[in-house]
Amino acid sequence: MTNADDQLVTRKQAADKFKVTVRTIDRWRKRGLLKGAAIGGVVRFRLDDLAAVVRRALG
Repeated sequence: MTNADDQLVTRKQAADKFKVTVRTIDRWRKRGLLKGAAIGGVVRFRLDDLAAVVRRALG
């Protein structure tokens, strides 16, 4: 059984969910704040990892 926060989302889905731009998602990844997994040539992110980055950013 998987936790809903373990769900993998695309850059666009992540940006939409957290009300940021895709470029912001890319910057977080480039800075090492966010880890992504390439699956079938598409980078995916775990929702709980994204939520942690957003919490730190709003700190």
